[in-house]
Amino acid sequence: MDLTHDYIKMCKKADEIQKNHIFQDGDYESDSSFWLPTQDQLQDLILTPTPVGPKDNYKYFYFIELLNKSVLYDSYYQQFYSMEQITLALLMKLKFHKLWDNNEWINGGYPNERT
Repeated sequence: MDLTHDYIKMCKKADEIQKNHIFQDGDYESDSSFWLPTQDQLQDLILTPTPVGPKDNYKYFYFIELLNKSVLYDSYYQQFYSMEQITLALLMKLKFHKLWDNNEWINGGYPNERT
């Protein structure tokens, strides 16, 4: 679990995922009482059935395919140092069209767009 200052800052500023989260047993939270999603929780948020998400039991393989298509060939993701950071950035880009500028989430990230 990434508990670095960078990941905590990214999570704190991700209002889109913070506003609807209901804390459950096992959740990580910061001293300021905001949610620090784990890798599996982030993957679940990405893979929630949507027009671009799967509706079957192959979610894990779909996530690997997303990583391959989105992350490995996009220099934007090279700024991140953990799988949680990469997956949060992927989630914010795919679901909310936002990019991390090392300080906040800004509008402008769209699926399949190279930055």
